[in-house]
Amino acid sequence: MNRRSILTGAAAAAMTVAGALAVAPGPAQAAYTCGQQQVCFYKDYNATGTASVQARLNRSSGTAFVGYIKDFRNSHYTNGETLQDSISSIVNNSDDDMLLYDEGNFGGPRVLIPRHSGLRNLDSGTVYGPNGKPVTYLYTLNDRATSAAVGSCTTTACTR
Repeated sequence: MNRRSILTGAAAAAMTVAGALAVAPGPAQAAYTCGQQQVCFYKDYNATGTASVQARLNRSSGTAFVGYIKDFRNSHYTNGETLQDSISSIVNNSDDDMLLYDEGNFGGPRVLIPRHSGLRNLDSGTVYGPNGKPVTYLYTLNDRATSAAVGSCTTTACTR
């Protein structure tokens, strides 16, 4: 074997090891614990994964509270990813009910999350149509939610 082949092989092996180290997973990250009076969105089931607490939905945030988010495209988790079409579980520790909508601007099917409760798996929530009646076909809001509102909510709308 010549010296060039040995060096090329050693360089390739070093690159393979360096690549493996670069993509190795980091230590497990503890799930965010949703605080009092907060509404918390989680990317994964069972209130795990990256989390998001949106001031616009939390009365305790003062002037930032508006009671709704018309479109999740500009709302993000702590890791920077958008909430749009990615929420899998919710904890609602607030004094408000919440409606989570499939479409922007509070449209389409929705799920009601009562105050001081949560939904650990959006696949299992009762989905209501815009008329407020449960949908009779298989439908889930897991990884589909696009807008939300809080307040005194029924299956059709929330009032602030």
